[in-house]
Amino acid sequence: MAEGNLAAAQAECKRFLQQHPTHAGAHEMMGDILYARELWEEAAEWYELGRQLSPTEKLRIKRRDALRQAKQARKGPEPTLVDDADTPRRMIWLGIAAVAMLLVIVLVAVGMARRGGEPRERRPPRTVAERRPPEAQQELTSPRTVRGTPDSARQTPSAPDRTPSPTRREPAAQERAAEHWAAQQMERIPPRREISRGETTPRRGSEPLTDHDDAVVRAVGSLQWDENIRMTGQVGAMVDPFTGYAVLRVLVPQSVTGDLQEKVVRQAFRVAQATFQASEAVSSLTVQMVRDSESGERMILFRGNTTRRMIERVEETPDFDTLWDRVFTAVQWNPLAGPDAYGVIEDEPRR
Repeated sequence: MAEGNLAAAQAECKRFLQQHPTHAGAHEMMGDILYARELWEEAAEWYELGRQLSPTEKLRIKRRDALRQAKQARKGPEPTLVDDADTPRRMIWLGIAAVAMLLVIVLVAVGMARRGGEPRERRPPRTVAERRPPEAQQELTSPRTVRGTPDSARQTPSAPDRTPSPTRREPAAQERAAEHWAAQQMERIPPRREISRGETTPRRGSEPLTDHDDAVVRAVGSLQWDENIRMTGQVGAMVDPFTGYAVLRVLVPQSVTGDLQEKVVRQAFRVAQATFQASEAVSSLTVQMVRDSESGERMILFRGNTTRRMIERVEETPDFDTLWDRVFTAVQWNPLAGPDAYGVIEDEPRR
């Protein structure tokens, strides 16, 4: 502290207080360091802590002095009075300026009093036409009709035709000279949706096939169950290019027999492959393999979800277990179609 390094002195005093927290002299020393750093309020707190350990008059005086310095620092420096030797001269100039201002006020008041005593001639207020300049008064004409004015009235503006013309409905929007546009409200026509029409059978409902739907239907419809059974006309697709999700529904012919479940699952795998190759917008899909029952009702034989990444990771001809457990998720086989590959008829979907 004697060398002027107050920060090092404060750190050294802090370390000493950690070892001797009840040393009154150390608290007083910390207050002296903070006082020297002009931290008056902190210094007063350390002096008070020292007084609690050792109540002396010296610590009381130091604390009072620190609080006084802190109060003065918050108020700021007191203004100092400057003895100006030119004060009499300034007072003289201020007096002269006050007299001059008073004289001006008196002159203005006298002038207003004289003007108020003279009688003034009252004139009637001028009309709007009189307020215009002479050139504008000569050019004033009678008002013209803006809308519905006949051609004869527009040629002779001095005598406009005031007979109201019958209102009529304009056939279409057109522009007339010196008039506004006349328009007729057009009937609303629903927007058309451009579609691609092919030989595929559209799905049920009022929504037509889009370009994405048609591309997928064509690709899947080119597949075959065997050499004699094709899938054309038995495929429905709905593609959402914004989310990348598609739903495929394939009708299983009655001629497909034998190991029905394995044939249907393998055909669903080929359907997924063809869908991802036909449309790059599809990233995930649901395949539904349906069949018409003897009563004429359509039931779902197989349902499974898969993704493009999963199809690309498996080999071209995976075995049935790989298709059932890895390629498709949320797999479901209809128990009414027969037992599943594991010999168990399940009511709940396999996940």
